[in-house]
Amino acid sequence: MYHFDQTVDRRNTNSIKWDRQTRAFGTEGLLPFWIADTDFSVAPEIQHALMDRVSHPIYGYACPGKSYISSIVNWFEKRYHWTIRPDWIIPATGVVTAVGFAMDAVTSPGDKVMLLTPMYDPFFGVIKGSGRELVTLDLTESDGAYVLDLNAFEEKLKTGVKALILCNPHNPAGKVWTYDELDSITRLCAHYHVYILSDDIHCDIVLEGHTYTPAATFDCARHLTATFTAPSKTFNVAGAGCANIIVENEELRNKIHKSLMSKFLMGPGLFGYVICEAAYSYGEHWLEEQLVYINENSRFVTSFFKTHMPDVRTFSHEGTYLMWVDFRKMGLSSNELCQEFIKDCGVAMNRGNAFGDSGDGFMRLNIGCQRSLLEELMNRLLVWYKKHDEA
Repeated sequence: MYHFDQTVDRRNTNSIKWDRQTRAFGTEGLLPFWIADTDFSVAPEIQHALMDRVSHPIYGYACPGKSYISSIVNWFEKRYHWTIRPDWIIPATGVVTAVGFAMDAVTSPGDKVMLLTPMYDPFFGVIKGSGRELVTLDLTESDGAYVLDLNAFEEKLKTGVKALILCNPHNPAGKVWTYDELDSITRLCAHYHVYILSDDIHCDIVLEGHTYTPAATFDCARHLTATFTAPSKTFNVAGAGCANIIVENEELRNKIHKSLMSKFLMGPGLFGYVICEAAYSYGEHWLEEQLVYINENSRFVTSFFKTHMPDVRTFSHEGTYLMWVDFRKMGLSSNELCQEFIKDCGVAMNRGNAFGDSGDGFMRLNIGCQRSLLEELMNRLLVWYKKHDEA
């Protein structure tokens, strides 16, 4: 039994979430529900593995050992029935950086790279900063969820798109792509020879009633797909600086590896390897209990909005510990909402329009925290809501 209700004071630990709010919000001391790490204590098994390695007095250059690679292979085989060969794995320092170098490997300056918006905001910068042409397609709203208009998707691909950056599960919308959706996406990408760079960093945070399927398991697009994973969101170890790229196609894998090595971008540091291996080897029971807790947090937030703030709704929350909250009936932009939440509530959430223009009027809410903190947030938002309702 792990204790996800236990509060741990993260202030003054150089936490971006708790200690560096001025850059994003103009002030400090806000209750943070923004950047995507959680406030849950790391599994003791990971801590013990790290302390055991720290006891050895030399911290030199490190490489991925056989047990490290095996931990990844075994994790995806056991949980998702995805059989990965050890030589498919390229260790990396972070998913966003790895996606950027992979994009450079399969496209050229001026090529079109596509995002399905609203979309995790760093990818906008990765595409534009590399001199590629950004192509976006807004997901379609349907009964409080997002779906992909396949006809519109194909029309975009026809314009000469060379690569699709996919989030699976989707960030910020909390959508878990279904098997049928991924089947259609991969078939169309294969038909138009579009590379799929699939950010699956949240793949382990899938809520009850939903199933994660890797895009790389569809036969039609295996040769075009690179999957980017990390233990960071799953086990709250983002500070480890560890990610892994999984690429079945040898030619594609070599291109990505060459791109990384062109800037001598090596794999994780020593402690990143230790943390990742321990997480995948010993962290499954901790993850299962965390999923129960996140499910309960999600139900609490959804119910509270529906009961007490009916003009605010949560989009269908299927995966990640990030909820996509629709405040558009309040008549405020995301920028205005952000400022009012800072001033009136003392809380920080991510602006929806940071994830694309279609996100304006939304906010992204991180529920990876203790229930007591969420209760405080919702009570503060209720005071704000009633003030607007009376105006």
